Amino acid sequence: MPPNTKVIKGASGFIVKHCGQFFRVPRKLIKHGDTADDVARRLANSGRGLDQLKKLKSPRRHLLGPTPGKLDPTGQHVWRRMARNGDLVDGDGLPLDLDDFGGRDSLRDLTKQDLKRIYVMGEDGPIQLKKCDMGHIEGAVEFWIDRGHRMSPDARKQWMLDLEPPPPGKNYQFTPSSLNRSAGGRNPHRYRDVDPTVHAADVPGWP
Repeated sequence: MPPNTKVIKGASGFIVKHCGQFFRVPRKLIKHGDTADDVARRLANSGRGLDQLKKLKSPRRHLLGPTPGKLDPTGQHVWRRMARNGDLVDGDGLPLDLDDFGGRDSLRDLTKQDLKRIYVMGEDGPIQLKKCDMGHIEGAVEFWIDRGHRMSPDARKQWMLDLEPPPPGKNYQFTPSSLNRSAGGRNPHRYRDVDPTVHAADVPGWP
């Protein structure tokens, strides 16, 4: 039977996968420039067992990198696209007056204050951008299963940042947090469904 325990190099560091569960690798076992093989050997020689590793609730951030924020460069592209497409409204549910934000052709950057005065339409009416997530159009776990598990950590991180044209920010939309998170909970797909084919190594001597 092949080993079940692997060290995976993700976009935000190294993690361990064992029998469909994910664990954090202690920082003291990681050195600059390490490969998955380096960390796997060091973990095997450390005398630690799985019961001494911290279990991760979700491996997404480690595998793909963090989701950009609404005020980050990616979020600014999403703001401009959705504003010009008429997908954003004011607190009364009326079309956003883009002249208040520099005009359609020269929209200024979204600010923290804007998150309280710009809305998207939810099921029960307008919802502040403050209460929205940066929701994926193509889901992160679907990306991982389809092709992300075959890509380098840097390539996965670039996919999450979504700054490569055409156009930047194309895979994100401002989504009410309650809807975004409930959709994630209903998603039948999981990161454990596939193993990475690159930047992963079996832990010697581990089951």
